[in-house]
Amino acid sequence: MGDQLRHVLDKSQYCNKHDGEPLAFYCENDDTVICRECIVKIHSKHDFKELGDVVRVQRDQIQEKLINLPTEKLFRFEEAEKAIVRTEERLTENQTNVLRLVDSQELAMTEEIDENSKTIEREIKYYYQQVEKDVRQQTDAYLTTVKQHLETYESKAQSNYTKMKRFIHGKSKEIKAEVKALTSTQSPYSPAQVRVIVRSI
Repeated sequence: MGDQLRHVLDKSQYCNKHDGEPLAFYCENDDTVICRECIVKIHSKHDFKELGDVVRVQRDQIQEKLINLPTEKLFRFEEAEKAIVRTEERLTENQTNVLRLVDSQELAMTEEIDENSKTIEREIKYYYQQVEKDVRQQTDAYLTTVKQHLETYESKAQSNYTKMKRFIHGKSKEIKAEVKALTSTQSPYSPAQVRVIVRSI
């Protein structure tokens, strides 16, 4: 494996200017890979494409040139292709880990909300029992009013907890969809780096 290819495979898949942002686009003006934040803040007026599309075009061009390559060079290129596939597999594994983490966080938060909901329900019942005991000598109408107020409060609290769980579930789905979309377009090298690899073979 050539030094240039090792350099490409060892490079981080994330932007060194915007922490945590994957390099998912290619700026044609500057001939460089960029992230979503780079587009907004630096390359907004430049021509750019999704990195996956650029890589596919470059691969097609390279494969056309392979027809005339000697057997030895073809073997070296196949080895490079295998290394790239291994890198893509690592990206897929990272995506899976992120999705599992999102599911785990959603489950933990949902369980906490359910526990808080049960606690509120117990406290309301206890409070009502205390009120009922204290005002037993008073009119039934007063007790009925108190109970209705407490039931209304409990209903609102349960409704809020339900909305919170739906919100968390929705956000989790959005995050997982975004992670899948971003990682599916990632590539371990830019078109400029591909040209360097081809020349070195």
